[in-house]
Order: sequence, then C-alpha cells, then structure tokens
Amino acid sequence: MSGIKYLHSKNIAHRDLKPENILLCSDDDSNPVVKITDMGLSKLVGVDTVCKTFCGTPQYLAPEVLLSRARANGTYDFKVRSNLLVGHIGR
Repeated sequence: MSGIKYLHSKNIAHRDLKPENILLCSDDDSNPVVKITDMGLSKLVGVDTVCKTFCGTPQYLAPEVLLSRARANGTYDFKVRSNLLVGHIGR
C-alpha cells in the first residue's frame, strides 16, 4: 500500500496495477520487500487531469474505467479505490 501512496503523492497513476506487476523480493520471509513494476502505462496526473486513454489489463480494470466506456465523453477520475484492489490481490 505504501508504494501506491508514494506514486499518488508524486501525482503518478500506474494504470496497469495487477498481481503480475507486484513482486515480492526478500531473503527474509518475515520481512518481504514489495516492488511495483511495469510503469509503461503510468501517467503524471494533477487535480484537473482527465484521463481519456482506455488502457490496462482488461481483467483488472477499475470499475470507473469500465463505466467510463458508457459515458459519452469517455472520461474518468484517475483516483482508484486502492483498498479494494489490495483486498482483491490479497486473496
């Protein structure tokens, strides 16, 4: 969760966060290091940013991205409910 918070604090939206892009790297199983990879679709965003590009892995798209396809202008808010995603990945 701290990695996502860090990206968001730097106004970066990953746009393709999924289990395959989260790596556990550690020699000590009791203290794993979690790394977020594949920043190829990431984007610098601001408060007034409107994301229009339909991108990411279809199975892991955020609900607001899928729902945006039904909107006439195809836009969505870049703020994703990270806690829902982490809960899904943690299963």
